[in-house]
Amino acid sequence: MATFINKFLLVAVAAFTVCVLSVGSAHSEQADAVAWITRYERDATTADLAGDVSFYRKNLADDWSDGMSNGQFQNKKELISDLTDKTRNITFHETLADMKVRAYGNTGLATYTETYEAMIAGNHVARTIITSDTFAKIGGQWMLVASHSSAVAQDAQERIIGSWELVSTEEQMTDGSRRPYTEVGPKGKGYLMYTADGHMCATGMNPDRPAWSDVNKPTDAEKLRAMEGFFGYCGPYKIDTANHVIYHYPEVALDPNLVGTEQKRPYTLDNDLLTFSDKDTTPGVESYSIRWKKMR
Repeated sequence: MATFINKFLLVAVAAFTVCVLSVGSAHSEQADAVAWITRYERDATTADLAGDVSFYRKNLADDWSDGMSNGQFQNKKELISDLTDKTRNITFHETLADMKVRAYGNTGLATYTETYEAMIAGNHVARTIITSDTFAKIGGQWMLVASHSSAVAQDAQERIIGSWELVSTEEQMTDGSRRPYTEVGPKGKGYLMYTADGHMCATGMNPDRPAWSDVNKPTDAEKLRAMEGFFGYCGPYKIDTANHVIYHYPEVALDPNLVGTEQKRPYTLDNDLLTFSDKDTTPGVESYSIRWKKMR
């Protein structure tokens, strides 16, 4: 009887040990999977910024598909083709947030929020999306097998990022009359640019400025007319969405008096039109308005 009991105990201990080892192994494999997927997502961001096509050739399953935030599907071949054309597809800025990674045996899932600024197929795009990436272990190797993204409703901070073209300028005079900005005239041309990392540039010119008679030796009068028909400055910016004001902080400017100042720009944003308007302290000018159109 004692021998039987001893054998029974040995079998029970062995079974328990196998069970514990199996559970421990499963937990270890799950932790390894979560670590691999987390590392993949971070490395993918690095690859996007570096334009590293080989990363996706290696880590995407051949039948990978992506339901994109623009409502279209894309496969691996199409993605590789797009990324190879680096003159029309460039990632300028990309960050991930709120990432959650789960693993279930040979499958895994990553969800996160992504904010990026890029040129895609020659078009400037800046948006925030929520994404789900599905992974599977194929032949002992983890691969991304499917992705799906949805665009997040953009606030003003995200909507202003990009390039804007000058539409019109107007000054309301104290005598009731109106006129375009004297620097740019009635046919003024200009550009306004905001980047995702908090910098901006604004330029405008009068296209009717006379050319210099000698490009290498302009006269003082020609230099003066050129300066009077142009404005431009660049520097950091911040936006107060609650009060609808953008603040520009010029660090480079044609007008030296602008450098180091805070330029307040109350704004309205209507689809692709951005309008700055406010009271004006210039003698004889009561208020101003300048309109920009988003470039696509």
